Amino acid sequence: MLKKFFVVTLLAVAIIFVGNNSASAKDVYVGTSNTTGRDCYLMTETIHDYFKGAHAHYIDATLKMIRRSDGNVQYLDYSFVDSPHPYFRNSQGFEGTADKYKTPIEWNMFWEMQNYL
Repeated sequence: MLKKFFVVTLLAVAIIFVGNNSASAKDVYVGTSNTTGRDCYLMTETIHDYFKGAHAHYIDATLKMIRRSDGNVQYLDYSFVDSPHPYFRNSQGFEGTADKYKTPIEWNMFWEMQNYL
């Protein structure tokens, strides 16, 4: 009887552990790039926030970009600084202030990251 209890308890813990890990990782659609035409997704499992300094909040994340025609996937790593306006830089060297109209993918990424954190 004790052996059955142990097995059932172990199974329940394993299910809870696996369930928590799968729920935390997802790709959130943040728009379609006007430049590349690719659908862009924020990979929530890559969001990492940290502080450096009294007035700056730093956040890193990865953007997944998928070409609809053939499913080709590319990734861009981003770093954001929220001080006082969201400023970003990506792994291709593109940088600037996130703006709803001029850089909508980065704008949406920033606000999704804020919602996630």
